[in-house]
Amino acid sequence: MHAVQVAGIAPAAWGLALSHAVSFAFNYIGTGEYRSALVPALMFRPYGRVMVLHIVILGGGFLVATLGSPLIPLALLVVLKTGLDLFGHLREHAGLGHPAPAT
Repeated sequence: MHAVQVAGIAPAAWGLALSHAVSFAFNYIGTGEYRSALVPALMFRPYGRVMVLHIVILGGGFLVATLGSPLIPLALLVVLKTGLDLFGHLREHAGLGHPAPAT
């Protein structure tokens, strides 16, 4: 907590925590996703995003080296990441909330 406050990113950290808490409450608990969620699938779900993260970091590094300024790549990263996160969130939760049929 101290490191977050010293870095001056406490509002962003609280916003991120609140966003995840609301998503957990409404999407996972509220719509009943927990009934049909499979642990192995949940464990491997982040790896696609991790691969994209690595590619973006490398591409951003080359862009910063080419432009000589981190401002444009940083702004581009924030806009693209926010848009992709929103798209992924909406796609992931589209059509969910209907309990899986009993087998």
